[in-house]
Amino acid sequence: MRRKETSKPARPVPEALGVGARLLIVCAVVAAVVSGVHAMTDSRYQQNLTEEKRQAIVRIFGSETITYRTLSGEGDAEPVYEVLEGENVVGYCVELASPGFGGDISMTVGFEADGSILGVSIVSLSETPGLGSRVQEAAYLDLYKGPCGTLTLGEDVDAIAGATVSSRAVLNGVNRAVEILNRTVKGGEAQ
Repeated sequence: MRRKETSKPARPVPEALGVGARLLIVCAVVAAVVSGVHAMTDSRYQQNLTEEKRQAIVRIFGSETITYRTLSGEGDAEPVYEVLEGENVVGYCVELASPGFGGDISMTVGFEADGSILGVSIVSLSETPGLGSRVQEAAYLDLYKGPCGTLTLGEDVDAIAGATVSSRAVLNGVNRAVEILNRTVKGGEAQ
């Protein structure tokens, strides 16, 4: 004998609308909570970013008394800053990220007023500890001090053994910073 197939009766429309309304209310409450948390923490987050930027510039220029102002357009992905000691322009900084082995290497590249490289400050990276992460060591970053113009790996700056991708990422970032600085300040391409 065959069994009769039974099917569950369809939910009445009002019951389905009730479930939908409850889900809509839950989503609205969650969205409001997330929006409120963002509103409460955004100003502190922006303050932390500004302080992180200032500390990178201070490390490069070696002075707590410097100030800076943005030269590039508001919201630029790779901002250029004019660095001042009192009213005197002492140099420039370019803030950028360069793709490395483990992700982007965020850095600030500082320049003397004449365009020579004053220093590089690695703000954040996620390179392999003990290998690629060595690009943030002072001894390695000191290799970039002084030169003007585009640099070449192996000629102007040596790569760290076992961390060629990370070394190339820093070099590419510095070279891009030179181009950005020249385009922004001098109105031309790299010298």
